[in-house]
Formats: sequence, C-alpha cells, structure tokens
Amino acid sequence: MLGWLNDANPNEDAMNAIKSGDIRFYAFKLHHRYSVPVYESFCPDWRKLSANREQVLSNVRLIDGAGYSPNYTISYEYRKFSAIALLYIKEYNSRIYFEMEEDGSFKCDT
Repeated sequence: MLGWLNDANPNEDAMNAIKSGDIRFYAFKLHHRYSVPVYESFCPDWRKLSANREQVLSNVRLIDGAGYSPNYTISYEYRKFSAIALLYIKEYNSRIYFEMEEDGSFKCDT
C-alpha cells in the first residue's frame, strides 16, 4: 500500500513539479471532505472558493485513501500509509507554498 511514498522526497518532488509548471497542492479525502494541508492554513476561506468536487480535483493532486479515521477496524498498514502520506503532503505543500510566496505568485484561489 505504501508504494512510492516510502522512497519519496517531497521537497525534491515539489521542486521538480514547479520546474515543470505543475503548482498544484496535494490533498486527501477524509470522511467525504477534502483536506489540503498547509494551503488551508493560509487560505481559511478555501472551502468557499472550491465548493464543488470538480473544482477541487482540478486544482489539487489527490492521494486517495490517505487520511485519519478513528475506526479501529482499519488495519495498521492503512494507518501507517495515512501517517506517511500526511507527512509527505505537508512537506510537499509547504515547499510549493514557500516557493510561490517567494516569487509572489501565491493566491488563495489558485
């Protein structure tokens, strides 16, 4: 289940994405709701800007299945995947945000 996340380097991946012109943030779905760590910290009205699923999915990369659930029937492997995915997402999104902030291209409706 962990696949590519075990060996991923979020800072390097973010810089490569920026160089290729792909400045989307990573998100995950949790209980029928999308979460975009880091981005949400700087854009508290994000949900109002991106109210529908199509708009959300066009503006972010989705790591499907990542997210915390208090349901204890979920396997240890799944919880491990979610923890690593969330760490990756936070690191990746932080790099994207700081690079965009530095060059003045960051906007909350991006």
